[in-house]
Amino acid sequence: MGNLIWHEYSRYVSLTATVYTIWSSFWAFFYRKFFWDFIGGTVRSPGGLQPATSASIFVTMIVKAPVIPIFSMLGGFALLALDYPAPFLKNTRLIGVLCYE
Repeated sequence: MGNLIWHEYSRYVSLTATVYTIWSSFWAFFYRKFFWDFIGGTVRSPGGLQPATSASIFVTMIVKAPVIPIFSMLGGFALLALDYPAPFLKNTRLIGVLCYE
């Protein structure tokens, strides 16, 4: 009985973390410029906050081409599909092989 309870709690923790990952990747799409300007940025009088040159790789991969949020979202959807499968896939061999073997 104890193993069943702990496994169910770990499944809930995994589902919560996966949903949070998907939610944060949506936020990364909408507010990506706002967030990455704060990393080592310099305040300019008429121009606002200018990102540092040391954060240029992050600015490129998140602001200009959102590679990291896309991979984060795809990974989150894949984990959500494994942890909480669709009803028509629930008792199939595919879910059994991916999750239980």
